Amino acid sequence: MPGKLVLQHAENGIEFPASRELGSGEAPDPGLIELLEKVVYIQMRTAEVIPYPGRFTGSDIEDVEHLYEIVKTGRIALDSMTARFEKARLTANKHVFRAPGSLNIEFPEEVKRECLGTSFILGPSRIIGKDIVLTEASAARLEEEADNPTEGDSIELTLLPVEGGSLERVFPQWLDS
Repeated sequence: MPGKLVLQHAENGIEFPASRELGSGEAPDPGLIELLEKVVYIQMRTAEVIPYPGRFTGSDIEDVEHLYEIVKTGRIALDSMTARFEKARLTANKHVFRAPGSLNIEFPEEVKRECLGTSFILGPSRIIGKDIVLTEASAARLEEEADNPTEGDSIELTLLPVEGGSLERVFPQWLDS
């Protein structure tokens, strides 16, 4: 019984099966090629080795796409943001949440991200938004709870952009130069 013929792509080294009888090979899945190119880009940009899992799950693909976007552009778009805020700081300024506005919050702690079994330190980040509002539930919670804050009290609020607005997390370490 003859062995299995395997061709290797000249540019990226990916192997794919070929037929001895037909004298032709099956081209590798273009989606797989694109995904592996993103993994290679992440490895080169972060200097971290990412082991090839053999198979990619839907979750793996999402993780690669997310991390690729961050290390390539330094930014990732967000649909919404939920965080805890100090009630004492919000009490005097809660009126600013009644209309869409800008947002710029710095998170000095290091962000860590797991992708394909490898941990990546992405550095500190900022949340930047334009035309941002509280969700209805968060606005109601703020009205109820912010009137009598005590030192150290916090409240969880969710913010999102209105139509035409934007919300993104920026990682200065990865911004394009």
